[in-house]
Amino acid sequence: MDAEERDQMRRIQTDEACSMVQLNMTSGQLMPLHKLAVEDVSTFHRAALDLQIELLHAR
Repeated sequence: MDAEERDQMRRIQTDEACSMVQLNMTSGQLMPLHKLAVEDVSTFHRAALDLQIELLHAR
């Protein structure tokens, strides 16, 4: 794995970790998720997927 692939993997892991933190923070709330919170999680998830696809193309 070269330096570019390692960097991509770190970025993917960071995006996934951010998504999980946001989901864990909101999972215990009794009120429905705020639309902006859902959009944030979706944005991180989409970014992680885009990076995974980019990594696959690089390989």
